[in-house]
Amino acid sequence: MIEPGRKALVALALLAFTWMLAGCLPDKKDPNAPAFQVFLGMVDATGKPSTVVRAGAPLTATATVFDQDGNPVKGVVVSFTATVARVEPPTALTDSNGKARVQLLYQEEGGGGGGEQPPAQPQALLSGAGLLGGDKLVASVTDPAGNTIQAEKGYEVRPPDFAMGSPGPNGFQEGVLEVSSDTVSAGESITVTAYLVHAGDKTPVNAPLFVNFSSACADIGQAQIDPSVQLDGAGRAIAKYTAGCTGTDTILATLNFGGGTFTATANVAVQSSSVERIEFLGIDDGDGNGFELAPGFMAIRGLGHRANAPEFVKVKFRVTDAFGNPAPNRRVEFDLTTAVGGIQVNPAQDFTNASGEVEVMVQTGSVSAETRVVASTINSQGQSRSALSDTIFVSLFVADADSFSLSQDGFNVEAGSFDGTEVEFTVRAADMNNHAVRPGTVIAFRASHGRIEPSCTTTDDTGTCTVTWTSQDPRPESGLVAILAYVEGVESFSDENGNGVFDAGEPYWNLPEAWVDTNFNGTRDVGEPYVDFNVDGRWNDGVGDGGTETEYAKYNGLLVSDKAFGLLGVPGDIPLASSQLRTINLLEQSMVIASSSTAEITASPASPNVSTPLATDDPDQATGSNASCGSDDIVGPANPGDPAPVVPTPLDCAITMTVTATDINGLPLPQGTTITATGTGGFTLQGTTSVTVPEIRNPAAGAVTMSFKIVDSQPGQDDPGTVEVKAVTPLGVETTASFDVDA
Repeated sequence: MIEPGRKALVALALLAFTWMLAGCLPDKKDPNAPAFQVFLGMVDATGKPSTVVRAGAPLTATATVFDQDGNPVKGVVVSFTATVARVEPPTALTDSNGKARVQLLYQEEGGGGGGEQPPAQPQALLSGAGLLGGDKLVASVTDPAGNTIQAEKGYEVRPPDFAMGSPGPNGFQEGVLEVSSDTVSAGESITVTAYLVHAGDKTPVNAPLFVNFSSACADIGQAQIDPSVQLDGAGRAIAKYTAGCTGTDTILATLNFGGGTFTATANVAVQSSSVERIEFLGIDDGDGNGFELAPGFMAIRGLGHRANAPEFVKVKFRVTDAFGNPAPNRRVEFDLTTAVGGIQVNPAQDFTNASGEVEVMVQTGSVSAETRVVASTINSQGQSRSALSDTIFVSLFVADADSFSLSQDGFNVEAGSFDGTEVEFTVRAADMNNHAVRPGTVIAFRASHGRIEPSCTTTDDTGTCTVTWTSQDPRPESGLVAILAYVEGVESFSDENGNGVFDAGEPYWNLPEAWVDTNFNGTRDVGEPYVDFNVDGRWNDGVGDGGTETEYAKYNGLLVSDKAFGLLGVPGDIPLASSQLRTINLLEQSMVIASSSTAEITASPASPNVSTPLATDDPDQATGSNASCGSDDIVGPANPGDPAPVVPTPLDCAITMTVTATDINGLPLPQGTTITATGTGGFTLQGTTSVTVPEIRNPAAGAVTMSFKIVDSQPGQDDPGTVEVKAVTPLGVETTASFDVDA
């Protein structure tokens, strides 16, 4: 311990020494010396000095800037550059302590070291080949005089210090995967686990890295395994493996990360499974819906392009064991219930994949037919197991004349004066076997007035599609709109010998080219639009009067026997389905009654008189000229010379009025129009006094009528009145007519 007196002496000595040092320093600073000094250091995530960079383990580099007096300089920009590692950010500003900090990170090949940097990625997600090796980090500043001052420090980029494997009885087993079972039957599943740890302390790597899995059998489609699995919080990647081919299968796990590759493997013994059953999974006929538990469809050989249908289909089956698990690598044989027309199955046998599934192709034949695929396999006891597919139809699938129809959801519609009234037209098309045409068949439309969608396309197995006609200008003066629907197809014929093809002498439909029948007389007149199918500049009526029209007098179809080719003017040695075979536009015609909203209303009698009984066949009304309203007098004999008089009958003063309503063209009023009669005066209306206009398809049957009785309610008194008839259309247009009544 220093005594108080001696403490004072020591303090004086230190002060004198300080003055001496101050006297030794120069009075002036070097004007050419840089104004700044830079020092560079690096630490790891724990704050310990380090010069090793790894993927997921960056370094923090700190540049400290002092002035000539050793004071920290604030607000100076420091630039950092490196080649092997990536600097983030490339520049930093010094704080109040003169320090500027950046991170030195692992980078993929092709990335830059300093300056302009690519967008940063989370280090834990980087994988694949990266830059490794030694390098130096350079920190640079510029003083106010423009001098550049630098500091350098070396560093090294190394691969991650990881190990892949699994825990074992004697510690971590590097390179060995963990499996839930090393023996499995084909079709069964197990789990495969890869552990990723830090090589030093074997603690789990907690990073969102992905481990890739594969196996020898999976590579050839005879097993299944999850291809890529992300590490969980415990550093594990757990994949599902479904066994397939029998024998030993080697499973491989791989991680490429930070310039390093880490792998582990496991061997699994796969035993064969016993077959319990085989089942039909579906047919894929190319309609875009994949395999479906539904019938399949194929066009007759050589006609697929015309029918918009495939000439082959795929059929899938599955084999399972006694536990319902897939039975892979099992041989399955295939056959057809019928091979008429040369239908074939290919291959005749095949083996199931890791999912126990097997596919076979069925190729079409030359005639219409129906067939099924029979799939058979043998179980471990030598017993046969079979499954039958759904029906596969081989057909023409080209529209046939007598299987083409057109319908609509309205006929007499309020379209004469209003825009936007719509009528839907639906086409149904089928082939000669009445099988619906295939999805993708295009039906075309034309209309004489208004607007109609130009076409629709069938989208399912019903062979139907719909378009909308909409009222607008131009409008027909007659109130009738002609509609034409047409599709490329074949003429119908009577297959008298049942061979599925047209033979010479068999009756057939003889169709003209399609046209818009604007006057509805059933034949084309000059000026009516038509579809020039054979592009010869004239309308061909199908009868044949020389020139190119002669072909329309012959059968137009795709299924023709060799003997019938001469009839068609085609050499007999040309095979069936030749390009010489002809189609034609099939047509369906209809109309829209564009009813006016204004009604024409008439009545009979127009001015009824009910004050005097009238001769009538109605037994409730008076007969004879000597009767008076309300009289119960005995009227004369029924016939001259009769001995007995007619039985007395009370007399009514009544008359029947019939009201008739049409539109202004004499056509039916719009469907849904209500027509109502009311009376005012000394009479009542008895009977039907209100009707609603129904759907009317025949324009000639346009009048809607209703009849009711006008009965004098006070006979003998003069009390005239009127009958008012009102028509109200669905769009609210009213028409009223009044008729005087003498009562």
